[in-house]
Amino acid sequence: EAWNIGRGSPTVRIAIVDSPFQMNHPDLVANTDPGWDVVTDVPVTSSAGYWHSTGGAGMATATINTALGVAGALNCRILPININGFLDEMYRAVIWSADHGVRVVNISWSGGNSPTVNESGTYLMTRARGILAMAGVNGSGLLNYTNQPSILCVSMTDIADNMLSYH
Repeated sequence: EAWNIGRGSPTVRIAIVDSPFQMNHPDLVANTDPGWDVVTDVPVTSSAGYWHSTGGAGMATATINTALGVAGALNCRILPININGFLDEMYRAVIWSADHGVRVVNISWSGGNSPTVNESGTYLMTRARGILAMAGVNGSGLLNYTNQPSILCVSMTDIADNMLSYH
């Protein structure tokens, strides 16, 4: 039913900041753009993929109405940004994204309480009119810190609608 309201726009780009997702996945390849490797400072043009980032990319932009696998929430462009999980890498990934027209940055790592990462979220909002979404907590337990103003900390629920803060 959501597709009757809107299907997103290919002018909106989403960065998945993690180990790169499977860029040639049949559900993703039509919506995938080259990304960036913050660790080695080179473009990411292909990747065999990591299950966690591939799943996140699929939830965001898996091609709709193909009868393959899953369907994403949006019909947007997606790109991988590789990091090892350090806060300075997250910061640089968000800055790179803003400077390259990315409107939504997803980081599924702990760090949503970081003032440094928050600064990059502010830059993203100012430069690209974008949003920075981060997992509330990676690991176990529930969110136990104050959110930063420029980071949207998100969580998920299980099949019984019980809150989860990790995956």
